[in-house]
Amino acid sequence: MDPLSRQRAARAVNAGLVLAAVAVLVVVGSGGATIDLGPVSLPLGQAFLPLLCLGALAGVRVLLGSRTGGLEARVLRAFARLGLPPRDLPAAPFRAARGGVVLGAGFGASIALADGVRVALSSRPAAAASSAALGALTLSGLVAVALAALFGALVAAGVAGLFPRLAGRRAGRYEAGRWTAAALLAAGPFVLLLAPPLATGERTPFVMVGTALALLAGLAFFCFVLPAAWLQLQGGRFTLPLAVAGLVVLAAAAWVLRGAVPRGESTGAAVYPNVLLVTITGLRADAVGSYGATTTATPALDALAEQGAAFRDTVTPSRFTPAAAASLLTGLYPSSHGLRDDGDALRPGIEGLPERLTANGYHCAAFVSARPLEGRRSGLARLFENYEDAAALSDWLPRFTFGRLLLRAVPASPRPVRGPRPALELFRSWIGTLPPGVPWCAWVELGEPAWPLPASPRGGSDEVAVPAGRVAMAEPLQDPPAWSPGAARKRSLAAWMEGYRAAVVAADAAVGALQQLLLERGELHRTLVVVTAEGGIPLGEQGAWIEGPAGLEEGIVRVPWLIAGPGVGAAVQVGGPSSLVDVAPTLLGLLRLGGARDAEGEDLSRFLGAAAREERDPGSGPVFSEARAAPGGGRPRAIRIGGWKLVRDTDGGERLFQASAGAEQEILAPRDRALRVREELAEKLAERIARERDLAGERP
Repeated sequence: MDPLSRQRAARAVNAGLVLAAVAVLVVVGSGGATIDLGPVSLPLGQAFLPLLCLGALAGVRVLLGSRTGGLEARVLRAFARLGLPPRDLPAAPFRAARGGVVLGAGFGASIALADGVRVALSSRPAAAASSAALGALTLSGLVAVALAALFGALVAAGVAGLFPRLAGRRAGRYEAGRWTAAALLAAGPFVLLLAPPLATGERTPFVMVGTALALLAGLAFFCFVLPAAWLQLQGGRFTLPLAVAGLVVLAAAAWVLRGAVPRGESTGAAVYPNVLLVTITGLRADAVGSYGATTTATPALDALAEQGAAFRDTVTPSRFTPAAAASLLTGLYPSSHGLRDDGDALRPGIEGLPERLTANGYHCAAFVSARPLEGRRSGLARLFENYEDAAALSDWLPRFTFGRLLLRAVPASPRPVRGPRPALELFRSWIGTLPPGVPWCAWVELGEPAWPLPASPRGGSDEVAVPAGRVAMAEPLQDPPAWSPGAARKRSLAAWMEGYRAAVVAADAAVGALQQLLLERGELHRTLVVVTAEGGIPLGEQGAWIEGPAGLEEGIVRVPWLIAGPGVGAAVQVGGPSSLVDVAPTLLGLLRLGGARDAEGEDLSRFLGAAAREERDPGSGPVFSEARAAPGGGRPRAIRIGGWKLVRDTDGGERLFQASAGAEQEILAPRDRALRVREELAEKLAERIARERDLAGERP
């Protein structure tokens, strides 16, 4: 092609590159739907098509580049100043393949770098910096480098082998590299087919720009700077290699010291008390000594009840752990915050307790142990400045472009929980980075009671005390949990119940360790310590043990709620039905920060003071509970007012109960007052369901 024709073709390709780039922006801005051009509408569906055009045109533009003008000439002159002129020696297939490996590996490393930046920008920094995330990024990056290097080697060797037959002469090394770079650019968009779906939202432009800049920086570094430094080092020149090494050392030092610098200066004594919120997932109220348990030693929790207040009749708003946690943090029922079933996430715009505290000068962090509470999937991470979850390597791999190829080699952990020690150590490390006197709020979630492992019963007995009484349970568990390891599936029911007791004891010890840490730091006296649970586990209800189809029985939905600290009297007992949606408003009331925006819970702080003269009405309510939707579409629901409880099953049938202290008795044939109460409860539950439907219509 003559120079004039090459120049014209290059200009046409430049125009195409601009149009393809605009198409990518339009797709992202419109949510990936369509591009309307008057009477013609182009359904795109995803960013792959315009990116494919962009990559193909970029590859053609590389082939049309001139060594005497434009960007390519500037790059060559820069290399020449470094003493690295382009090599025009003939390229044998093997030597060309070596160059293709270098270019391909650099391209793969650039993709891995951009992938890491994308995940880091779309996740909370603390979660993105976890060991599991780094491990997943490393594995995905190695696969990207290996595949791109193999592709580059095959293209370069193919060019060197076919060029004599097609052009009548052997290709030079520079020419083989040009064709390899063009092929890599053209094939780049196909990587998008492996990547997670393109997310759209208010952060999408920020994430896309950061990812694109990381990709360009990676290409410049891995494909130009690093090879130039290596060639200079081989030639005995050390300026560029030393500069590259210095940059790497500085980046590594910044990474290591990222948490060593305090994020603010101390302003003296804290204006507000600290808040330590501990949830023990799976903890039933009847497993705690201060709530009537006689076989499980919970000294830390019992001492907390003596030092502060205990809500005697608290129920969870949902048997789905992430939904209950979201209600605890937002003061909203699941139908309002949107995190209701598997696959759901917290609705955008929902304000949580941590965000409210952050606006008042608090540092807020979360340290969770249960994998279902993984922050990115549930949306809970956006409520906190730092969110350290228990996401494992298999949870992080699908977020990276090449990570999905490794999922079969790295199977998911069957037991979705880690022990309390990691959460405690993460909390200890985090609190050590805070300036003295600055208020903080930390959520520490301990999940083992929800997923216990069997243990040998004390004394070798085949009997163990459970809420239903002492029952002989020497036979193996009929339906062992799906996550239980093979050996555990054959253990007796007594061993499983002993494992649950041991998990509760370990969680109680962790609560004591947290308080001891605060005592040693001199902060316990100005810290509100709150302990509760997202929900209990079935221990015989409807024949279900550990996990199963049990519904909204009192033993499962009733959880402890203890609170001690500034503004809370000692040995206070608060009666009447309460809910986890009351926790956030009550804390804000104790901190005198006003009510939470749109909160559906009640501020119960007026009942907690040492001089509180008002006692809560035992007939308070209503409070609501629900379970996950059944396969047929129905959802079990319950409403409590005072000691009366109405359960609506998935088939629409309603049952009336009298509930007290975790026990309940069904009223099979309600008459007189019971009949009137049933009608009242059914009417209020119907109003709640109608409100949920209206909300779903407003916020799909």
